Amino acid sequence: MNSKVILIVVFFLGIALQAAAQEPQVPIMSFNSRTYEFGDVVEGMKVKHVFKFKNTGSAPLLLNNVLVTCGCTAAKWPQSPVEPGDSGQIEIVFDSKGRLGRQHKVITVLSNAENNPEKLKITLTVVKKEDKK
Repeated sequence: MNSKVILIVVFFLGIALQAAAQEPQVPIMSFNSRTYEFGDVVEGMKVKHVFKFKNTGSAPLLLNNVLVTCGCTAAKWPQSPVEPGDSGQIEIVFDSKGRLGRQHKVITVLSNAENNPEKLKITLTVVKKEDKK
């Protein structure tokens, strides 16, 4: 009787350990904020914002690409893996030359993260130099 109980316990323990070993290791990209408002920007200025993130997952995070919606926006991002628990940043630069009025730009972050893709947003109002107070 005791040997049967021990055998059953060992069997189920083995199944549980095998299931735990097969849990996928995945990166998770966690941002402090996904939006940024620049406010009023004088036409011709270049403005920059840095979106900070952390890999809260259990595997290295690889950023494959960061897509911007127009040539007025540029992005820089880590080219090497961001290890679990480590942080990184994505730098966005917006060139306001020839872009008068309200601007809404979406930045798409492509990665190997569980929550892929991520969308970041910047907004601002470009004003003529004489309109800025």
